[in-house]
Amino acid sequence: VQTCALPISKRTMIQSKSDLKSYLAADQKHYDTSLKARTLGYPSYYKGMFLYHLRYAEYYENLKNKTILSRLLCGYHKYANRKLGIKLGYEIPLNTLGPGVVLDHHGTVVINSKAQVGGGGFY
Repeated sequence: VQTCALPISKRTMIQSKSDLKSYLAADQKHYDTSLKARTLGYPSYYKGMFLYHLRYAEYYENLKNKTILSRLLCGYHKYANRKLGIKLGYEIPLNTLGPGVVLDHHGTVVINSKAQVGGGGFY
């Protein structure tokens, strides 16, 4: 069993572009984000887009060399994530969800910012 030397509150999950791609691939297996799903208003579309914006916001927040563009993109993804979170009833802070999480619950989901929810879980 390996443990992380950093405290949970200091641990960042997505640290590189390859991490971001693997998290997005694991998340998008469970959600339909096609144009048809968007047009028909499927809940899985909005859940998938919520996680998409959450992952990009985490990536830009965790960058070591932040540029003006990365700060703007981080702000955009946080804003889009917050809007979708209000629509879905989710309050999930950055760097709390592992890869492949399935948000199957409709309605209010609140996760503490100090919590670490592992990947592959259904919530």
